[in-house]
Amino acid sequence: WKFVPGGRILTAAGTDQNLTFYNCYVIESPRDSREGIMTTLGQMTEIMSRGGGVGMNLSTLRPRHAYVKGVNGRSSGSVSWGALYSFVTGLIEQGGCFGPDERIATDQGLIPAAELADRMDNGETFYAQTHKGLREITTRFRNGVKPLYEVTTKRGFKVQITADHKVAVLMDGQITTMALKYLQQGDEILLLLGDGVDKDYVALDPINYEPSVMSTTLNEDVTFPATLNEDLAYLLGYAYGDGHVQMGKKVNWQAPKALILATADSHPKIRQRLETIIEDQFGVQPTVTAGDGACKNVAMYSCLVIEWLLRNNILKQKAEDIRVPEAIFRSPSSVQAMFIAGYFDADGSDRGRKGGYGFDSISREMLADVQQLLALNGILSHITKSDRSDYGWQTIYRLAITGARFKQQFADFVPTEKVGDVVGKRDMYNTYPANVWTSLGERAKYRQRIYDGVSERISNTQLTKISARLEDAGQVGSAQRINELLNTMPDEIMSIELLGNSDVFDFEVDDIHLLSGSGIYTSNSRRGALMLILNDWHPDVFDFITSKREAGNITNANISVGVSDKLMEAIENDADWDLVFPDTADPDYDTLWDGDLDTWVAAGRKVIKYKTVKAREVWDAMIESAWASAEP
Repeated sequence: WKFVPGGRILTAAGTDQNLTFYNCYVIESPRDSREGIMTTLGQMTEIMSRGGGVGMNLSTLRPRHAYVKGVNGRSSGSVSWGALYSFVTGLIEQGGCFGPDERIATDQGLIPAAELADRMDNGETFYAQTHKGLREITTRFRNGVKPLYEVTTKRGFKVQITADHKVAVLMDGQITTMALKYLQQGDEILLLLGDGVDKDYVALDPINYEPSVMSTTLNEDVTFPATLNEDLAYLLGYAYGDGHVQMGKKVNWQAPKALILATADSHPKIRQRLETIIEDQFGVQPTVTAGDGACKNVAMYSCLVIEWLLRNNILKQKAEDIRVPEAIFRSPSSVQAMFIAGYFDADGSDRGRKGGYGFDSISREMLADVQQLLALNGILSHITKSDRSDYGWQTIYRLAITGARFKQQFADFVPTEKVGDVVGKRDMYNTYPANVWTSLGERAKYRQRIYDGVSERISNTQLTKISARLEDAGQVGSAQRINELLNTMPDEIMSIELLGNSDVFDFEVDDIHLLSGSGIYTSNSRRGALMLILNDWHPDVFDFITSKREAGNITNANISVGVSDKLMEAIENDADWDLVFPDTADPDYDTLWDGDLDTWVAAGRKVIKYKTVKAREVWDAMIESAWASAEP
């Protein structure tokens, strides 16, 4: 084994980051004056803004209602000043930020950052997808306006983040993070392959349709699904791939009247599937007519259905403007899979062993949306571009799923008619640095006849086989580490482009402190970490013990009571306990009082007894509060 410095030491080493060198700092107790309290606040803020945590003892501050000679008033007490330190801690964000439209991978689907912040403000709870499973998103940050950069990877993923935002990378075979400003073209970062979404269907709105004055007939015998279910998702996916809205026209008036789906004669089951869905979902009898070449058109004539699709924002846009409907991003995985299945049956193809499964479109944005949906469900893909401007044609983009693992996962996930038998065993483009294996420190026998031990890269399939061997041999820890790593995939940075200023957002994720934005795995922001302490003799000790349980007091800090041997002895003997504080009228109070009560008393200085209680009352208050709120 070897000793490796952790935390802030490792984070700042070898960089020009103006960070703290250690994780946590115990700073001097604040002097009992406005100037002293503000000085400590400034020290705390500076440490936290550079990544450090702070601990401080508030026992130097006079108790609540104590006389303050300089202002001829009464003190608000140590707990109120602790609340100030706590409030400022909540304002300090340690980390970078996302642009407002970056989709965060959550248990509720892919939610834009700005919307996620709003919904958390309204009390909703979300869990982030991570390489170790779902973890609660505990805090949201609105970090003002900052310059945004767009990062584009070789596989076609894009994310808009700030220069300080940390991106997940592999270092010595383990997942760590590095600020974007220290990365450049050619560096590898990590994508997150999610575990899908298990949630309720998205509800759809009913329709109150007012027919046009030019409409002479209207079939009102139509039903509408209450939710976006799997069959409807398949129909929508197909329509987005190979469908269009037919307009009804009369002299100076036109309005949509039918949804037309082009179907190939070579796939009669797809046509039959669409006809069945239309009839089952809407109660409309579809019409099949001859189309171009070896195709037939399946038509659903219903102004009501078209209007209903439009009202629910799930009607296909123009080809160049097409995007995945917002409701699909928020649907369970089964619905997302059916949308992709319909889109694939319309516009996808099986290109064989090397070409993989592919979608073609003139809308890169549409393919990028599908790419994010696939990644959310654990399937890796890449986007390529064919520039056809020399022929006067529009640029076409292709989304492809290649490699044995991801082709199989796609075939299992997407119930499409056009996916053929999965062939091939290679994952030559889906690889990791070889040190993800060597860093495990396991014996060579676990990789024999799987990985040669010399190649600089090791494939996804090879790691999967090694993991199975390790698990069979009882090496559960190493197997688990590989399996967690397989929920990520390295991808090369192709470009980093400055976009300009924007509102920015970030989130704190419990335990893992990582989350996925637009498919790219990044570190979250964190609040500053604060520990407040009050000694057991302080007159405010009861208010302090319950401060985390009362609204408006201490919220962004942990609290601890400084328990002395004297208190424990008094508890054991069921004795009384005095709550005391130095006499603030002492002429040397401002210069000598530093929170050490024993030294103050030993010097013959006067203390004032504020209250006498049973020692067990202090103990019981701590135990009750710790049981109720896990603090102090």
